[in-house]
Amino acid sequence: MLGEKGKALLIAPSSLTGQWATEVDKFFGQRRLPYTLAEKGRHGRKPIHAVQDFKQSRARLLIISYDLAGQSLIRAILPMRHSASFPYT
Repeated sequence: MLGEKGKALLIAPSSLTGQWATEVDKFFGQRRLPYTLAEKGRHGRKPIHAVQDFKQSRARLLIISYDLAGQSLIRAILPMRHSASFPYT
């Protein structure tokens, strides 16, 4: 269970990210578990903008596909103090 200020990252195949969002809505709803869905071309925005918005929003879950969760997105998600312990940055 997420803490009051905790945020979580859910990385899934691109074919399943929409389904994960549907499942979160079904079981929790946006009020109990606000989330951001980062998709390629969603609303004409780049995925990196969704990640940056997630960091500053009240959303507690970021749903993103493997292909979008590349090195630049991971760096945008993780604070610099964690980069030394994360082998892919």
